[in-house]
Formats: sequence, structure tokens, C-alpha cells
Amino acid sequence: MHGMKSPVVLALAVVLLVGILGCDQTADATRSISAANVEIKRYAQVSDELAGLREQIVSLPLDRRSASRAIALTRQMDAKIDAQSRAARAARTEFSRIKDMNVRKDYKTYAEKEISLTNTLLETAPIVEAIERDLLAIYSAGEQGRSTERDVSPLRRNIDAKTRQLSDLEQLAARKERIASDFFEAQKLAGD
Repeated sequence: MHGMKSPVVLALAVVLLVGILGCDQTADATRSISAANVEIKRYAQVSDELAGLREQIVSLPLDRRSASRAIALTRQMDAKIDAQSRAARAARTEFSRIKDMNVRKDYKTYAEKEISLTNTLLETAPIVEAIERDLLAIYSAGEQGRSTERDVSPLRRNIDAKTRQLSDLEQLAARKERIASDFFEAQKLAGD
């Protein structure tokens, strides 16, 4: 019995070894961050495309010929809004995974900051959808030749208000992104 180790001592040694070697999930967290960043870039690209569509639509005159073009552009917004929301949700999912990983607290704190950002990004979808509905209403009436300034004016005011609300959320998202990015750099998470 002298040369044999106690089963309890062996089990503790194995648990300790697994704890030291196998439980740190920094590489997994880094992969989640990379995957989330791809989705955030996709979100930003689609956001720019949506803004471009909105600019094209509102620059068109309110006549029958232009209304058909505006309606087609407005309908393109649907797919963009869906793609934007999917990208933000995918990024949030990747960051949420980090919260359950065995990593340094700074990774979890960073993930929380990014989750807050993605939640803000997701708040933009209903606003963009409301703008899209109002644009569609304006140009559908124009296509049918039954729009007057009196009919269109409340919709335009609503679009202006929603556009300001969207701008405010985008500014908030930009601040949250800077905070998360600065935290990431300050904690030197990229070097792990």
C-alpha cells in the first residue's frame, strides 16, 4: 500500500489538473467575440443600405411615376430590416455565450457592454418599420393620385419624429460601442 496513491488524492489531482488546463474558455470567448464582430459589421452595412434607401425614397417627388419607384424601394426595406435584426440578434447570442464561460471577469464585463449595445440596435427595428409604413402610405396614395399635402403632412411629421428618434438611438449605440471598444482595449482582451 506504500506505493499506491489514495483514490481521493488521485481524484483531487485530476480535478485540479482539469481545472487548470481544461476549463479556461478564453479561446472560445475570443471566437465568440470574432463571430459577433462579423455580425455587427453586417448590421452596420445593412444599416447604411437602409439609410440609402430612405434617402432615395424621400428625394422622389410625390407623383404617380415616382410613387411606383418609391413603393418598390420601400418594399426593399423589409428584407433589410429583417437582415439587420438577424445580425444584431446573432451578435447578442455570441456575446451572451461569454457570460456562461469560464473566463476572466473582464470578458464577461465586455460581453455585458456589447449585449447592451445590441439591445439598443434591436430597438431601432420597430422605428425603421414605422418609417417604412408611413413612406408606403404616402407613396401608395400618390400612386393612386389621391394624395394631398393635407393628407401627407401628418405622415411626414411622423416620419420626421421617428427619424429623430432613430438618430438618437444610433447616437446612443455609437456611445455604447465606443465604451465597449475602449474597455476591450484597456483590458487588453485582444492579446489573450
